This record gives sequence, structure tokens and C-alpha cells, in this order.
Amino acid sequence: MQPRKPRRLSDFNYNSVGMYFVTVCSHQRECSLGRIHNGKFYPSPLGLLTEKYWLEIPQHNPGVALYDYVVMPNHFHGLILIGEAYTGRGLSRLVGGFKSAVSREYHRQSTSSAPVWQTSFHDHVVRNEADLARIREYVANNRLKWELDCYHASPD
Repeated sequence: MQPRKPRRLSDFNYNSVGMYFVTVCSHQRECSLGRIHNGKFYPSPLGLLTEKYWLEIPQHNPGVALYDYVVMPNHFHGLILIGEAYTGRGLSRLVGGFKSAVSREYHRQSTSSAPVWQTSFHDHVVRNEADLARIREYVANNRLKWELDCYHASPD
């Protein structure tokens, strides 16, 4: 197995104030979060938990704000702002806590003990207003473009 390429900026402090765009993928990119039919999303119980726990992040992390997000059949995208008042341990801990909460509750509610998420996540530091506008448009149109997604799995 080849070693993973570092995905993070080597000279950037991910504990710093800023806006981040995160993507979390389901385990083996399985369509376990729901399905899309004619551009409309039908969440699974796991998809509902994903949205619920994402929206709860600011309640447990003062100084953190959430913006645009979308739950897709096999991944999740969200914009998260780490503000001055945040005293936690950075982006990795926030996303890790979110993934853990979803997994824990899903395993509590179901008979499955299978992994829910891929081990890591993708992040992008939002650099300016144009970057933010592009990401917001991407999130808003993500479900409409599902049929074109390279990880889209056609229903049986």
C-alpha cells in the first residue's frame, strides 16, 4: 500500500480563525446517507443523523458557525467558520467529533457495527470572497449534478 499524500497546507495553522470547506465521505463511498431521484434528496436514517449532528456543532463549540452544507448519498460537504471565541483544538477535532457522534448514534440505533466514514476528510481553506462564492454555488448545485458524479451509483 502506498503512503498517503499529505492533503493539508504545510505552512497553515488549522487551529486559526477562518472559513473551511470540508468533505466527509462514507465508508467505501457507499450510498449509505440517502438517495437522489430527480434532483430531490431522500435521506436514510444515517443521512438524517449526519444533518442533525452537523447542525449541533455550534452548540458544543462556542465560536464556531456553520454555513452552507449538503448531505449527498455517499458524502457530505459543509462550510464551517472557526471564530476568535473558539477555544477548541482546531478543524480536525471538530470534524472528528462530528464523525464520531454520527457513528456512535447510528450504531446505537441500528444493528450494524460497520464503519460509517472513511478515515480522514478533505478540507479547503476558503481564501477570499470569490472562493467562497464558488464553493457556495457548488454546494447549492451538488444534488442537481449527482447524475454526473463519478461516484454516482445507479439504482439496481
